[in-house]
Amino acid sequence: MTKRSHGEGTTYYREDRGRWVAEVSYLDSRGKRRRRRRMRKTKAEANRERRKLLAQLEQGMDGGAVTVEALLERWLEHKSRRHWKKSTEARTRSLVARHLVAELGHLKLEALRVEQVQALLDRRLEDGLELRTVDYIRVVLRAAIEQARRWRLVTENVATLVELPARERQRIEPLTDPQARRFLSGIVGDPLEALYLVAITVALRQGELIALQWDDVDLDDGLIHVRRNAQRVRGETIVDTPKSDAGVRTIALPGQVLAEIRAHRRRQAEQRLRHPAWIEHDLVFPNDDGDYLIGSTLTKTFQRLIASLGIAEERAARSLPRVRFHDLRHTAVALMLAEGVPLEAIQKTLGHADFALTMNVYGHLLERTRRDVADRMGAFLERGS
Repeated sequence: MTKRSHGEGTTYYREDRGRWVAEVSYLDSRGKRRRRRRMRKTKAEANRERRKLLAQLEQGMDGGAVTVEALLERWLEHKSRRHWKKSTEARTRSLVARHLVAELGHLKLEALRVEQVQALLDRRLEDGLELRTVDYIRVVLRAAIEQARRWRLVTENVATLVELPARERQRIEPLTDPQARRFLSGIVGDPLEALYLVAITVALRQGELIALQWDDVDLDDGLIHVRRNAQRVRGETIVDTPKSDAGVRTIALPGQVLAEIRAHRRRQAEQRLRHPAWIEHDLVFPNDDGDYLIGSTLTKTFQRLIASLGIAEERAARSLPRVRFHDLRHTAVALMLAEGVPLEAIQKTLGHADFALTMNVYGHLLERTRRDVADRMGAFLERGS
């Protein structure tokens, strides 16, 4: 055993375990003598651990008694008191319970190792969880442990040292102009015709469409006020404000779309009268009972329509990814660009807070407009010669 002066702790070798032990003793808040031990492979590692334990004690930390689950619960309460969005809180609580507490919750916070966190993330990727979801697990744990550092429960944040594969940005592939026109013809008379029209002309997100209320629609001036967004979390629809202030916006509707929304409201009024137990949420696009549409169900309905129009088969032949509902938003942007709408105006329509974000997502779609500008100027020069 390595001897040191009082208060410095000890480092010694345990032959039965084949490990070096770092040990420090201290008096707890009740004056009772306590010991904390850590085992490491080498003497140097044990000495480093001993110094870390001493530093924690000097700073008044009490991380030794805190589990990862206790930290996460305290962190969630801390965040929820600071005006977290309901949808963000619900999603984060669900993720914490299903992944972090289930796998790491029983561990003592100060004993949590980088390799334990890395193993969890690797397992989730192997289980087929999307990379962005696994990355969010890392982000949440990193934020919680960083708060623990500010609370002086730990001295280092092990979640900052784990690694994930680089996220590849999926290239946006909107519907082509002929496909978009076929889609517009194919939705005529569909119960969701008005919803599809709004999606492909003014680029509302699926959650914004689901949360849209008649109070948000100005039928006189032809305007939509986007004020809410809906998310499905653990079987419950959570309605909250948009992600950013820029997401709260007012959009003018094309005349044809406004006419269809008016017709849609008349049909909905008749449906209400026939339904004995209509659920009143004042929704523009409810389900058959007046309640919120479920995003996944809406997507499946949309994809069946796309398949019936032959669009899914055409994309598969070009090795393009399956059409998502969100691709209607991308198609709307492509159509706006083709019609010469300035990118700054498109940014405001989309509700992007930053022009750079719009450029980053849709900049590659400008290539066709650049070529169109060049062709038009060429035609002008030919007429002048």
